[in-house]
Amino acid sequence: MYAQPHIGLPGGNSASFFNTNSQGGLLGQRQARLEAMLNNSPNIQNTTNQPISALLEGVILKQNAPNPFNNITTISYEIPTDLNDASLMIYDINGKTIAQYTITGNGTVQFDASQFTSGTYFYAIIAEGKTSATQKMIIQK
Repeated sequence: MYAQPHIGLPGGNSASFFNTNSQGGLLGQRQARLEAMLNNSPNIQNTTNQPISALLEGVILKQNAPNPFNNITTISYEIPTDLNDASLMIYDINGKTIAQYTITGNGTVQFDASQFTSGTYFYAIIAEGKTSATQKMIIQK
């Protein structure tokens, strides 16, 4: 149903995150919001104070486990040693930053979602003005 995720590309170009076979309605509205979020929409609160302009090379952001989850999930990542000032950013469905973790090297983050409602959330690594591929996680309470 969905295409491979892509975010903004160098030179101001962008690629669609979703397959263009949208049926409209509520699903279409949500897809439009997500596309705007993932294509460097000004609605995203980038708390790193750096523009997000291209994909990070050598960064691996794994799918959280478990997913879906109730309150706690683990997010694993691998970051090259020469990459400084990396942050794991977690966004709600509207693109608002709900959590930020400073990260280095290879490791994991335990995300506690007990204060958040059920729904779809996204996370990405941002460093040096670039972002990793975005992953999706689902909170089910």
